[in-house]
Amino acid sequence: MIPAERLIAHVDQGHFAIWYGKDIDPLVARSEIDAIAYALGGRVKIDQREILPSIATRCAALVDGITPQILLTRTLASFALDDMQDTYELSDQAIVQVQQRYAMEQDLRGAIHRNEFQLHFQPLIDAHRQWVTGAEALIRWHHPERGSVPPSLFIPIVEAAGLAEQVGMWVLNAAARQASEWGGGTADPLRIAINVSANQLHDTKFAEYLSRTLHNHSLDPACLEIELTEGVASADDADLARLLAKIRALGVKIAIDDFGTGYSSFSTLRQLTFDKIKIDREFVTDVHLRPQSQAICHSIIALGRGLDIRVLAEGVETAAEYRWLSQHGCRHFQGYYFSRPLSAADFVTFINDRASLAALLQSPSDIPQIERMTS
Repeated sequence: MIPAERLIAHVDQGHFAIWYGKDIDPLVARSEIDAIAYALGGRVKIDQREILPSIATRCAALVDGITPQILLTRTLASFALDDMQDTYELSDQAIVQVQQRYAMEQDLRGAIHRNEFQLHFQPLIDAHRQWVTGAEALIRWHHPERGSVPPSLFIPIVEAAGLAEQVGMWVLNAAARQASEWGGGTADPLRIAINVSANQLHDTKFAEYLSRTLHNHSLDPACLEIELTEGVASADDADLARLLAKIRALGVKIAIDDFGTGYSSFSTLRQLTFDKIKIDREFVTDVHLRPQSQAICHSIIALGRGLDIRVLAEGVETAAEYRWLSQHGCRHFQGYYFSRPLSAADFVTFINDRASLAALLQSPSDIPQIERMTS
């Protein structure tokens, strides 16, 4: 497929380069690269897992004033931009942006081994009992030079770089370790919820890894809950249904996140079994002011009651939002109104401060009557 006279190099993880001489016809080079991409684009099986490789290519020409090293650096950096064309010209600002993103990707690849990740925990509240039932574990990255890097900045790079499965496994192990330290075995143990990526859910060995993680940390399965987004939870995915059945058989709870934002919400609940529905923050924000959001929240709360599934409202940021949801049958909450994500030590302090939580859960007297606001 590639003529013997071509120079081929393995540049770094996932990147290969073909060097053409100055006399090559650009159309010939382009044709060869397209043929390679086509040949590598088919499905492959690795350890009984079917994988569809993602192939991206770039063509770049060496011009006066540009060294081969600069050309290679710019070409590698350009993969961070989704809208780049195969033949391109970069402005100085674009070069800086893609180089920064490429550098961050390289830092992310070693962050686990350098122990730069940590978990923070956002409390999950049972308003009726005025009690913290658990927490959602959220990853944080403390870079030695950049400091605290916002998840909104590094999570998209994790996903684009194919690191979601590796980082997800780190989160699972770290959450299990923390849950074990907090202890279980009680009638109502603290439960840590973790987000699980699509790649993890399509790994046929995920349930086995989950079981091994529980065993390694001597963890009661009731202390762990996995969350998958509605977009991942396809009702037509037979393999996913079997995997979720294995997970529930272990005793681990399963929640469907961002509920109401997809196209197959009700079909998903009919085909797959869940222990919790999380109302997406899109419908929680200013729910006391938005009749359409109110109708959707009403329906989801009633649906959960009818199916005997716990319903939690996420993204609650104001007392008014909490009050409306509480008055209309929702008893489980998560959001900045109650607490931001906390370090493990601060989370324990939050749990022990029951008086402050009780004050938050009381209906504030300065909030106008909701019936009047929405009539």
